[in-house]
Amino acid sequence: MTKSILSILFIGAAIMLFVLYVRPTYDAVQQNRAKVARFDGALAKTREIQELKSSLLSRYNLFAGGSIDRLKKMLPDHVDNVRLVLDMDGIASRYGIRIQNVSVQDPGKG
Repeated sequence: MTKSILSILFIGAAIMLFVLYVRPTYDAVQQNRAKVARFDGALAKTREIQELKSSLLSRYNLFAGGSIDRLKKMLPDHVDNVRLVLDMDGIASRYGIRIQNVSVQDPGKG
């Protein structure tokens, strides 16, 4: 009788140990593995971006210095809206054209 009671107590203790300690720890480990997998994916994307950056930089370095200066003049790094409007107005006034009611739309919405 004592053996059966001790066996039931040990089985109960093992179940309690599993429920209270092993299961939550196992779930935490699984969550951490999922996070590690996401981080590995982000790291792989970062490597791809670095490779793309280095290939584009090598292609950029193939251009001659004069060509790059001409491209920078033709395609500036930023858009100066006021200067653009003044340039358009200057061009239009040379040809006797009057600009009015200009509307700008986002290409994705139009």
